Amino acid sequence: MIKILIPQIKSKGKTNIRGLWLAENNKLYYDYLTEQIIDLDYNSNNTTVVEYLEYLRVKYNQIAIFFSVDNSGYVYYSKDKIEVLPNSFSVNINKNVLKAYSKKLLRDYKGLTIYRLKDSYILKVYY
Repeated sequence: MIKILIPQIKSKGKTNIRGLWLAENNKLYYDYLTEQIIDLDYNSNNTTVVEYLEYLRVKYNQIAIFFSVDNSGYVYYSKDKIEVLPNSFSVNINKNVLKAYSKKLLRDYKGLTIYRLKDSYILKVYY
Protein backbone atom coordinates (compact mmCIF):
# COMPACT_ATOMS: atom_id res chain seq x y z
CA MET A 1 0.00 0.00 0.00
CA ILE A 2 1.32 3.42 -1.03
CA LYS A 3 0.35 6.71 0.62
CA ILE A 4 0.83 9.67 -1.73
CA LEU A 5 0.70 13.26 -0.49
CA ILE A 6 -0.74 15.36 -3.29
CA PRO A 7 -0.48 19.18 -3.31
CA GLN A 8 -3.88 20.80 -2.97
CA ILE A 9 -4.71 23.56 -5.41
CA LYS A 10 -4.69 26.72 -3.29
CA SER A 11 -8.01 27.98 -4.64
CA LYS A 12 -9.69 24.91 -3.13
CA GLY A 13 -8.67 26.01 0.36
CA LYS A 14 -6.70 24.65 3.27
CA THR A 15 -6.51 21.01 4.25
CA ASN A 16 -5.72 19.17 7.48
CA ILE A 17 -2.31 18.10 6.15
CA ARG A 18 0.57 20.45 5.53
CA GLY A 19 4.06 19.67 4.24
CA LEU A 20 6.98 21.94 5.15
CA TRP A 21 10.57 21.71 3.97
CA LEU A 22 13.71 23.80 3.87
CA ALA A 23 15.39 24.16 0.48
CA GLU A 24 19.17 24.19 0.09
CA ASN A 25 19.10 27.99 0.35
CA ASN A 26 17.31 27.66 3.75
CA LYS A 27 14.11 29.10 2.28
CA LEU A 28 10.95 27.59 3.81
CA TYR A 29 8.38 26.08 1.46
CA TYR A 30 5.02 24.54 2.25
CA ASP A 31 2.09 22.84 0.57
CA TYR A 32 -1.42 22.05 1.66
CA LEU A 33 -1.77 18.35 0.99
CA THR A 34 -4.38 15.68 0.46
CA GLU A 35 -3.65 12.04 1.06
CA GLN A 36 -4.29 9.34 -1.49
CA ILE A 37 -3.82 5.66 -0.71
CA ILE A 38 -3.12 3.25 -3.54
CA ASP A 39 -3.44 -0.47 -2.91
CA LEU A 40 -0.34 -1.51 -4.86
CA ASP A 41 3.06 -2.81 -3.85
CA TYR A 42 5.88 -0.36 -4.50
CA ASN A 43 9.18 -1.02 -6.14
CA SER A 44 11.03 1.32 -8.46
CA ASN A 45 10.43 -1.06 -11.39
CA ASN A 46 6.65 -0.94 -11.03
CA THR A 47 5.85 1.07 -14.16
CA THR A 48 2.21 1.63 -13.17
CA VAL A 49 3.21 3.40 -9.95
CA VAL A 50 6.07 5.34 -11.56
CA GLU A 51 3.87 6.51 -14.44
CA TYR A 52 1.19 7.65 -11.97
CA LEU A 53 3.73 9.57 -9.87
CA GLU A 54 5.02 11.27 -13.02
CA TYR A 55 1.45 12.13 -14.03
CA LEU A 56 0.85 13.75 -10.61
CA ARG A 57 4.15 15.62 -10.69
CA VAL A 58 3.33 17.15 -14.08
CA LYS A 59 -0.37 17.75 -13.35
CA TYR A 60 0.37 19.72 -10.18
CA ASN A 61 3.47 21.40 -11.64
CA GLN A 62 5.74 20.08 -8.88
CA ILE A 63 9.48 19.43 -8.79
CA ALA A 64 8.77 16.32 -6.74
CA ILE A 65 5.97 14.20 -5.24
CA PHE A 66 6.30 12.65 -1.78
CA PHE A 67 4.96 9.20 -0.97
CA SER A 68 5.42 6.64 1.77
CA VAL A 69 5.34 2.89 2.07
CA ASP A 70 5.21 1.45 5.59
CA ASN A 71 7.68 3.58 7.58
CA SER A 72 9.86 4.70 4.67
CA GLY A 73 9.44 7.90 2.70
CA TYR A 74 10.26 8.55 -0.95
CA VAL A 75 10.67 11.76 -2.90
CA TYR A 76 9.88 11.16 -6.57
CA TYR A 77 11.64 13.60 -8.90
CA SER A 78 11.62 11.45 -12.04
CA LYS A 79 11.73 7.78 -12.98
CA ASP A 80 15.52 8.03 -12.74
CA LYS A 81 15.66 9.95 -9.46
CA ILE A 82 13.81 8.77 -6.36
CA GLU A 83 15.23 9.80 -2.99
CA VAL A 84 14.73 7.18 -0.27
CA LEU A 85 14.19 8.23 3.36
CA PRO A 86 14.35 4.87 5.18
CA ASN A 87 13.55 6.07 8.71
CA SER A 88 10.64 7.93 10.24
CA PHE A 89 9.06 8.95 13.50
CA SER A 90 6.00 10.86 14.59
CA VAL A 91 5.03 12.83 17.65
CA ASN A 92 1.62 13.94 18.89
CA ILE A 93 1.65 17.48 20.30
CA ASN A 94 -0.79 20.22 21.24
CA LYS A 95 -1.10 23.65 19.64
CA ASN A 96 0.90 25.62 22.21
CA VAL A 97 4.16 23.85 21.25
CA LEU A 98 3.46 23.41 17.51
CA LYS A 99 5.52 26.35 16.28
CA ALA A 100 8.58 25.70 18.46
CA TYR A 101 8.61 21.96 17.82
CA SER A 102 8.11 22.44 14.06
CA LYS A 103 11.04 24.86 13.90
CA LYS A 104 13.30 22.41 15.73
CA LEU A 105 12.34 19.51 13.45
CA LEU A 106 12.83 21.65 10.32
CA ARG A 107 16.25 22.71 11.56
CA ASP A 108 17.26 19.10 12.35
CA TYR A 109 15.60 17.18 9.48
CA LYS A 110 14.83 19.82 6.78
CA GLY A 111 11.22 18.69 6.38
CA LEU A 112 8.09 17.41 8.08
CA THR A 113 4.42 16.73 7.59
CA ILE A 114 1.84 18.18 9.97
CA TYR A 115 -1.50 16.42 10.41
CA ARG A 116 -4.13 18.54 12.17
CA LEU A 117 -6.46 16.51 14.35
CA LYS A 118 -9.43 17.72 16.39
CA ASP A 119 -7.50 18.74 19.52
CA SER A 120 -3.85 18.12 18.62
CA TYR A 121 -1.31 17.74 15.84
CA ILE A 122 0.81 14.84 14.62
CA LEU A 123 4.23 15.78 13.26
CA LYS A 124 5.72 13.12 10.97
CA VAL A 125 9.37 13.18 9.91
CA TYR A 126 11.11 10.97 7.36
CA TYR A 127 14.89 10.92 7.22
